[in-house]
Amino acid sequence: MTELIKDGETWKTPDGRIVRRRTKKLRLIIARQRYIYKGKAGYARIWQLRKMINGVSVVFPLGADVTEAAKLADEIGAFLTVPTNTMEEAQRRYNPRSLNRPARFPTIGELFAVHKRGWKTLGISDASALGYQTALIYMIRRVEAYRANKQIESQSGKALDWTPWLGRPTTMLTARFVLDFKAAMTGDDEDMDEEEILTAKISCDSYLRRSRAVFSGEALKYFKHHGLIMPEIEGFFEPSFFGAKKYFELLPLAIVEGIFGALPALAETDRNAWRAFMLCCHLGMRKGEAGAAHWDWVEEVDGSLRMNIRTKGDFNPKHGHGRRTEFERWVWEVLSDSREDLQYILTGDATERTESVFNRLNLWLRGLGAAVGKPTHELRKLWFSYTVKTKSLAIASRQGGHRDPKITASYYADNMMPASLLRHWQKPA
Repeated sequence: MTELIKDGETWKTPDGRIVRRRTKKLRLIIARQRYIYKGKAGYARIWQLRKMINGVSVVFPLGADVTEAAKLADEIGAFLTVPTNTMEEAQRRYNPRSLNRPARFPTIGELFAVHKRGWKTLGISDASALGYQTALIYMIRRVEAYRANKQIESQSGKALDWTPWLGRPTTMLTARFVLDFKAAMTGDDEDMDEEEILTAKISCDSYLRRSRAVFSGEALKYFKHHGLIMPEIEGFFEPSFFGAKKYFELLPLAIVEGIFGALPALAETDRNAWRAFMLCCHLGMRKGEAGAAHWDWVEEVDGSLRMNIRTKGDFNPKHGHGRRTEFERWVWEVLSDSREDLQYILTGDATERTESVFNRLNLWLRGLGAAVGKPTHELRKLWFSYTVKTKSLAIASRQGGHRDPKITASYYADNMMPASLLRHWQKPA
């Protein structure tokens, strides 16, 4: 391909022809389409503007006059910056002929229509086939929200209207689409609970498996024989599944007992790490929550002590809402006896409270046999197991701050904590 030469706001061919440029107002790129004829490269006379919104890419012809083309491109760009204006409205206004031309590849809605006609022929039950389509719609919604850096809109308690997504092109189903979905499902939060990560991976695999079922070998043959020209979707099948399974266990009993046995020594040698241990193990706090915890978050209500984990300054609780965790009075007494800071329960600057102290605590736990990826989270897992065993699964889920009670039920319903460990939460070690 001939290299273009950038000259200010324009791109030129080596012989001086301007084939691409930016507009003055919105700095949009307009270009003349490149083609090959009899082995030689050429450029069309007509200037074009390509715009993409929510995965829908549309080309608008702008005419042969470059000045007028730039003005029209800015007008189209300005029209599409208005949130209520859609791509279809822009086409109707600036390129009506394109709406009358048949699309080369089907939209998601067109695909679903043909797919539905073939459910009986393909030997798929209505419930299963609808589940496949529902999963694909969810993937599209989740990826679009992820790419826009937004939370996916909750549809809990109401029927989902698929209309906004049925117009999406099937060409969006690429390897990048799947990778973005996996990233959206698992997140990048280092403080994310092990249970939540595992559950998210299992859900991700489920959605991906059902969505890919829309494009089974027999289904693709059916689409072809019924006039659908499908894009290349090999990329949609390239990214692998997480392969996650609900395997979950606590640290071995001997290691847990060894940790509690070594705790008094930790209180003498590293009082801040000991405080962090107490907050995570006896109050079920996450690393970020413990680092932000204030003394005034604690209050006594009806004879019970509780920690109000709430927004404070730059701190926002996980999932955007706070919670209340009840704990034993002896825990409060020993923490209060160790108080050094007037504001925070853990002492030191932000780096010490949120990073350094947990690095030391993790090192200490690994030295006692907790050879896992997130040793500090093992303390929170112990708290969940204790709370489920001595109170209830509902209380553990609510006070522990799991987004969905099903996550707590999946991992703690068959409680694994030995009864011999309960004493560590019920009285001082």
